[in-house]
Amino acid sequence: MEKITNATVYKCEHCNRISFNAGAMKKHECACNKNPNNVPMCDDCHWLDRYGENTQHFEVVYNEGCEAQRSKSYDLEIQYCPYYGKLYHKLYGLVAEYVEADGWMKKPSKVQGCCHFLSIDTACKIRSWGNNKYDYKFDWFDDFKVTPQAAFEYFTEIGDTENAKRFEPHEYDNA
Repeated sequence: MEKITNATVYKCEHCNRISFNAGAMKKHECACNKNPNNVPMCDDCHWLDRYGENTQHFEVVYNEGCEAQRSKSYDLEIQYCPYYGKLYHKLYGLVAEYVEADGWMKKPSKVQGCCHFLSIDTACKIRSWGNNKYDYKFDWFDDFKVTPQAAFEYFTEIGDTENAKRFEPHEYDNA
């Protein structure tokens, strides 16, 4: 084993990975799974429907208009948000264009944030609050449902005006 004394070592700001190559480390940091720019906020959100077993099929055509036209099939698991619709995370380039053209949206990262975010822990607190407040006699299938209205009432009751404002009901003009 050789000891290197004058070597510069680069360490990722988000994980413990190291490299002697600055360019390689910069490339790694951009794609690092622990980089907050790459971590979708939706994964910890109560509103995200992650129980759907439905997929949607996409046939992506590469080199469209050329003789050497080829295509590739993708079956994407549908993850649904009641505020934004169908969401995806790790798609890039032409595949992302096809998916977005069909109305899907890329999940917002923790850095971008989301005004509709409701953590799973907070949703459990709201459910417990609702069960106690409305005296629910429930079984496993009959529980207080966490809705934006329930979140608004919960945050208003505990005096959290900032969060109550996020879930405040809005009157929309039907005209």
